[in-house]
Amino acid sequence: MKPRFSWLQYEIGIVVLAIIAGLYIAFTPANSLMHWYRNDDAFFYFKVAANFTSGHGISFDGINRSNGFQPLWELVCMAIFWTAKYDLLLPLRILVILSTLLNAGTGILLFKLLRKFILPGTAALIGFLWLFLPSIQSAVVENGLESSLSVFLVAFLIYLGVDWRTKNLTWLRLVCLGVIAGLAILARLDNIFVVALLGVWFSLGFAPAYLRTVVTLDLAIIFIVGLLSNFIGLRTGRLELSGTASLPGLVGLGFVIQPILFILSGVYKFREKEVLWKLIVRLVVSTLLATGLIGILLTILQQLKLFNRPPIFVILVDWLGVTLFTILVRLLARLAFAHEETKTTSPELSWKSWRVPFQRSLCYFLPVIFLLGGYMVWSFLYFGTPLPVSGMVKYWWGSIYISLYGSVKTRMLPTVLGKDAWQFALYPLHSIGNILNPNNAVNYIQILIKAAAVCLVLIILSSQRKRIVGWLDKMGLLIVLAGLYAQIFSYTSTTYWDTRDWYWANETLFTMICLGILLECLYLSIPYLNRHVKIWSALIVVTGVICLGSFGNRLWHNFPYQVSGDMQKAYLEGENKLEANTPPGSVIGIKGGGEFGYFISGRTVVNLDGLINSYEYFQNLKNGKGAAFLDKIGLDFFVGYDYMLAIPPYHEMMASHLIAPVPFNDGTTLYRYVPSP
Repeated sequence: MKPRFSWLQYEIGIVVLAIIAGLYIAFTPANSLMHWYRNDDAFFYFKVAANFTSGHGISFDGINRSNGFQPLWELVCMAIFWTAKYDLLLPLRILVILSTLLNAGTGILLFKLLRKFILPGTAALIGFLWLFLPSIQSAVVENGLESSLSVFLVAFLIYLGVDWRTKNLTWLRLVCLGVIAGLAILARLDNIFVVALLGVWFSLGFAPAYLRTVVTLDLAIIFIVGLLSNFIGLRTGRLELSGTASLPGLVGLGFVIQPILFILSGVYKFREKEVLWKLIVRLVVSTLLATGLIGILLTILQQLKLFNRPPIFVILVDWLGVTLFTILVRLLARLAFAHEETKTTSPELSWKSWRVPFQRSLCYFLPVIFLLGGYMVWSFLYFGTPLPVSGMVKYWWGSIYISLYGSVKTRMLPTVLGKDAWQFALYPLHSIGNILNPNNAVNYIQILIKAAAVCLVLIILSSQRKRIVGWLDKMGLLIVLAGLYAQIFSYTSTTYWDTRDWYWANETLFTMICLGILLECLYLSIPYLNRHVKIWSALIVVTGVICLGSFGNRLWHNFPYQVSGDMQKAYLEGENKLEANTPPGSVIGIKGGGEFGYFISGRTVVNLDGLINSYEYFQNLKNGKGAAFLDKIGLDFFVGYDYMLAIPPYHEMMASHLIAPVPFNDGTTLYRYVPSP
């Protein structure tokens, strides 16, 4: 008998619903449409794309070349924003449809990945929730930024990696996987951590689970502990902010030296009857030797004035962290994979053992190196810097002690550990707290209920621990989690400032995968549900209907079709005021200024915080010569908040250059800029 329902119908239904939602939003009145693009950073991409398609080069202001963007998303925008010459809103409408389709693709990939391991109905619910949960829609899709493309490519990479890991593949398929990995990095450069670790995990696809897990996690530990030791050095005052430039040397040498010593010491062999203390001794000796070699090499490089060596304290913290975490990983891995029939007793240095992993890694990483390296070379030749200037600017802003954005030395521990990155996962606990205690006062009952909720989840998971171990291995979830924490710490343990919600799209994807596993464990743990599958199916349908209703209600309120005449162009209020107070041809400096730059007519908007300005401007900012650069480009006006003029670097750039202040818009002031005599 043919099945009464084909899952292909589900996938088609997801795409159809996404198209309907996208078309609804895309054809709303202009002021409703602009609720989708609520972040100014999106217009950095749009203005650069519009300038490029109009023959003004890759530039936000048409004066300075800038690479302050994620390259693949900018390329997508360039393919769309040639239509801006006909109507500035037309490409914005097209982009809404594209983003919703990419998000639908991610939902389908979630479903196809999870249905290999859990009930198809539960997997279908997770895909449906991804598409229609308002919180996911708001953070990942509704911003006009690269997050929808980035998370789609990462989901695609995870899906193919899981599906192909244990298959004998042609080199063409392996290269295709590498191309997808490279594109995922170009979609968002901080995807490199997940992509790299997944590549190692995939290359060891035919190796025993123990070896595959510990090898990949060792690489993650070297990077993560290097970041955290750097952070501890900053917080304890043992390392100055200027000394963080030594971090790449510490981590880079660790990547080369530590794995070699691990292989030589035999710590990758799974000896079931081995005395535990002998394994620990070999681990301690190998990490100690690696740390000593790294310290000596960094000292030599410092003497040659090629590289700075971090303080001994930081090197010792790094050794201690790598040692403890590698021991912990092996203890847990021995417990998790004690059931393996095949032990890793073959010599690790033999070509027979490493031929297949080497061939797989070659086909996977060569396209990644080609795509990323090609972009970096082109960027250096065209912009003067291999990496986006926006990232360098944000790291620099956080290194200024008295700045607009605070300092890494004042960053709270929950933030360092990823509180912002896991907001979606923590949202249920926050909701419980808000319901029980809307005044947000200390409430011990609220804390107890939250703790009880966490304990309940742990009990449900522990009831299916054997299955969970298999899922963690087969889906590479530990590897993905390690890559995500490498990304998180690359921001929170460094001087990087102002992370935004769309940075954490991959964390949200990981949370949804874990939610699917949790629901499956709940289903398996309750005998009543096992015996009455229709009840579970009914719960899934009701949950999906509630989610869809919430999504529809949000669309109706956030993107109304009925907009009064005087509100049709309310989004242009700031641009109209700026045009009324400045003559045509003016060059206007604004912190940010993305939306102003895109919609303003007859004037040029220059970004002053450096996120979408030239590498030359960034160097002038650091050297205290920002005003000379502004004089060079012929700045006429400055728009900003008054408090900006009391903090670096604006007080240095603007001192004695601003006259005739006029109250402008939303608390900002418009000044005339007077160049140096």
